[in-house]
Order: sequence, then C-alpha cells, then structure tokens
Amino acid sequence: MIEWQVGITLLLEASVRFLIEFRTLSHLQPRQRKANHHMTDASPTTVNRTLPTRLPHSAYRVREYLTEKEVDRLIEAARKRGRNGARDAAAILLAYRHGLRAAELCALRWSQIDLRNGRLHVNRAKGGMESVHPLHGPELRALRPLQGSSPYVFVTEAGTPVTTAWFLRMIQRTGVAANTTLADLFMPLLVANPFSAMWASPRR
Repeated sequence: MIEWQVGITLLLEASVRFLIEFRTLSHLQPRQRKANHHMTDASPTTVNRTLPTRLPHSAYRVREYLTEKEVDRLIEAARKRGRNGARDAAAILLAYRHGLRAAELCALRWSQIDLRNGRLHVNRAKGGMESVHPLHGPELRALRPLQGSSPYVFVTEAGTPVTTAWFLRMIQRTGVAANTTLADLFMPLLVANPFSAMWASPRR
C-alpha cells in the first residue's frame, strides 16, 4: 500500500514538471519566431552585380546590318591595309557574299573551291545543311592570288590557318580605317558583332 502511494506521488510530480516546462516553451516559441522574423527583414538584400545592364539594340544603332556600299568600303579599306590586304579583302568578300560564319570562313579549304567552274562547297557549322554556291568574277579574282601550298584558303604568314579571333580583330581594325564618317553606325555595329552585321546585309 505504501509503495503504491509512493508511485502515485512520483507520477504526479513528474506530470507537474512536464506541464511547467511545456507552458514555458509555449511562451518562448512565439517570441523566438518574432525575433527571427525581425532579423530576416533587417538583413540587406543582395544585389547581383555580375551581369551588366544592356539596353535594347535600338539604343546603340539604328539597324542590324551593313549596306552593300558600306561593305564595299570595308573591303577597299582592307585591301589597302598592311601586307595581307588581298587576303583580308577576300575574306570579307566571301563572308559577305556567301553568309559564312567566322568558323566556316577560317576552316575553308581549297578542296571546297572549284575555280575553273566557279563553285564553292559550303560546309555549314552548328548542324547547318551543306550547299553549293556559285562564285562570280570578283570572288574568283580575289581568290586566285591566294593559292599556295597550304590546303587552307586563308592562312597566316607562318602558313597556319587563321582563327576566328584573327577575323574579329581584322574586321575591327579595318572598320577604323574604312571611314570615320560611318562612326555613328558602322563602327559600333562591327565592334558589337561583325559577323551578323555582314550576314544580315542584302546579298548581291
């Protein structure tokens, strides 16, 4: 009988302690949540500064292509620049006339060109369809002086194939030499994207 009463007493004491702890935690949790909420709101917002803000294309130039006369002016300026003027002028002419990407132009081989019958076999990059284009007088006259021992059409003075980085630099420098009166349209467009500028031009 005494043991049973002791057990009941211990059980009641344990229950009282549990209720006291439970009530204490119930009062603390809302206060903690409120404090955490204020801490979250007070923290500064992180600003992403990795990407520069770019305006629409129309804010930089009035159109997205070069006219035929502008490309002719670019070719003429390339022809007069440096020791490799003939090569540079021919590269611009072929890129313009046949809509070649920079990679397609730099990888062009003599095996793709039939000077006798005036044919150019274009191997398209990025999964594009191969095609055969006619070569006309200006292109044939520009290509014949470039024939040499290399299997590639456009090569450096060391005999190695040119690169897309070379084409970009060449276009930018030639654009500077072309004509300062085109600065409002011609130069910003070439520096921004010289390849698409010539692709979008009306073909002759």
